[in-house]
Order: sequence, then structure tokens, then C-alpha cells
Amino acid sequence: ARGLRPGAYVGLYAERSVESIVATLAIMLAGAAYVPIDPAYPAERQAIIARDGRLEALILPRTAPLPDWADGLGRIVRVDRDGHVDQDGRSDLPTTAAPAPDGPVSPEAVAYLMFTSGSTGRPKPIAVPWRAVLVRAIAGGYAAIGPETVIPHISNPSFDAATFEIWGALLNGARLHLVDQPVLADPARLADELAAAGVTLAFLTTALFNRIAERAPQAFAGIGRVLTGGEAMQMRWIRAAAAACPATRFANIYGPTETTTFATVFDIDDPAIDAVPIGRPIADTGAQILDRHLRPLPDGVPGELCLGGAGLAHGYPGDPVRTALAFVPDPFATSPGARLYRTGDRVVRDAQGALRYLGRRDGQIKLRGHRIEPGEIAAAAQTVPGVAQAHAMLRR
Repeated sequence: ARGLRPGAYVGLYAERSVESIVATLAIMLAGAAYVPIDPAYPAERQAIIARDGRLEALILPRTAPLPDWADGLGRIVRVDRDGHVDQDGRSDLPTTAAPAPDGPVSPEAVAYLMFTSGSTGRPKPIAVPWRAVLVRAIAGGYAAIGPETVIPHISNPSFDAATFEIWGALLNGARLHLVDQPVLADPARLADELAAAGVTLAFLTTALFNRIAERAPQAFAGIGRVLTGGEAMQMRWIRAAAAACPATRFANIYGPTETTTFATVFDIDDPAIDAVPIGRPIADTGAQILDRHLRPLPDGVPGELCLGGAGLAHGYPGDPVRTALAFVPDPFATSPGARLYRTGDRVVRDAQGALRYLGRRDGQIKLRGHRIEPGEIAAAAQTVPGVAQAHAMLRR
């Protein structure tokens, strides 16, 4: 009704809530792409996302203060849980929906922009098409999802695991159960809520999984399948969770944002193993271990993991050079135009055919699910008056 055109980028400035789900659906039905912006982000990071995301509109709760960076946006739409919708508090929108865009939205149309590069430095946008969302949500191959499934919405909307939670539930007729942040911060309360909601399938970052397994491992009881990933797993917490919940199946999930949430999975059938591989490719995903010249390496020889298939993102909007370096033509594909994403992760394929993570080709680190460039932290530290040199490193 406000003239938003198909293909436009719409900022979604909201925490995990009913309103954010409804707004996401509204943006989709308008043929636009959503750009989640965490209100807890520093204002500078929010401004970068708004500028580099080329926002044409912003949706936010009625009670939220308008960020300074949003002053220049022409369309500001506020909503609240009672169903009131207005244009920046000035007038209510029509109660009858405007006509949907003519014709179906192309599978190659951008579904959302997700910004990454960790929690510091200048974030870069990744354009993910509906084709990738659909293949991950419907033909994922990492879990069975149907009308009887209950998935908790735990992830921040600005984290790509929310793609699995929201679309995995909604596109399969499952139930999505929203978990409030105060509950998420208390493992004992979270255990009670997951049980009361009848959750059957859940994804948790490795850091969150470890905290729950340490303080309230019974939280996983009753859940048929628990997916976890984002960092290297510590087997003691897997063993603690498996001992408390012997009927629950646990799996290690791996996948960069550029491959739409998940790319490989490993079912942890034996908690006594010393280390957990990142597993094998899920449905519609190809995995190649290549040398620096993009030549295949035999099993047992470490190399760079390169991923292909229908789950790949388009690339980095506005940055064709970075896109060309990361998304390269797939020399092994039979279909024209197929690409591989160079993850920068070093892996090896073991004797059982599973991929094992060995580390990064560069200095990038993963912490609590975030991809962080230490060099960006050091560069930021050197802008502080009196700091001549800086070095950043991970300490656990």
C-alpha cells in the first residue's frame, strides 16, 4: 500500500517476536527482501547495514525510538501486537491489503540480506535468494520436519540460523515457538519452557549448547533431535547431554552464511568418540576439498573446503571483486553457470568419508557463532589515541 516495489530492500528493526515474523511475511508477500537489524547492535553498525543494504523502507515496533540513521528513509512503518500499523505514527495504513505483485516471485529473487564478518569491523552483506531458502527448508536432508514438529525460535533474526527456524517451520506446516530472551539466558527456565512447548527439533549455537549441557542437561529430554554448531565441539558437553537424555539424537551442523545456514551434518551416534567431524554434505550440496589452484585432493590430504549446490548465496551486493574471489566457477559441475563457494576452511576427509575441520586458511576465528577478523579488531584498536600498534588474539 505504500508503493514498495518488488526487489526492494526493507529493514526489519526488531527483536525476536511475533511482530518480526509477521513483518517478514509481509515483506515477502510484497516481493521485497528483508534486512534484519538487531536493535542491540551499536548505532554505527546499524548505520552501515542501513547504508550498504540500500534500504527503501524500515519496519519497527511502534514503541521503539527512531534511530538517527533512519531519518532519510522515505517509508517508516510502525507496528504493534494489537495490529495497529502506521506510517511513522502519522496515519494508519489501509486495513485491506494492496494487490500482490504481478506474477510469482522468481526463485532467484533475493529473500534477505544477512550481514557478516563477525561482531567487529565493517560488516558485508550477503544476498540469499529464495531458491536457497527453499532448498534448505524443504529438502534439507538434516532433519525431518512436518506438521507434528515443534521448533523453538531461539536465534537472533540477524543470525542466519533464524532461516532454519522460521522457514523450516512455516514452509513445512510445523509450529514455531518463540522463546523470550530472559528465558534463553536461564538454562533451568529454558528446560521448563522447551518441555512445556513440546519441542521436537532445535538448533543451538555451540556456546549455548555447552552452557545448557553444563547447567541443565535435562533441557534436551523429550527433544527428538538437537542440532548444534558454530564452533568446534567439546565432547564433554555432548557426553553430559547424552547421559542425561539418552533418547535424544544429537548432530553437529556446519555451514557459512554464504551457503544458507547449513551445508554439512554429522550424527553423533557414539558420544565416546574423541572429536566430532563436521560430517557429510546435506541434500543439494556438493563438497570438494581443493588445493590453492582449485584442483581436487585425495582423501586424507588436507585442503580448502569448497561448497556448491542450490543453497549458495548470490554473493556480496556492490562488491563484484569480493564476490568473484569467493564464488568461483565449478569445474566439476555438469550444469552451466554452477559455482563453488571458497569457505577458507581447511578440512580433510577421513577414512569413513566424513569431513574433519582443521582450521582456517587465514586468521579468521569463530566465537559464539560469530565470524570475527582479528585484523579488524586490531585496526579498530589502533584508532584509539595513544595506541601505536595492536594485535588481537583469541583466548578461551
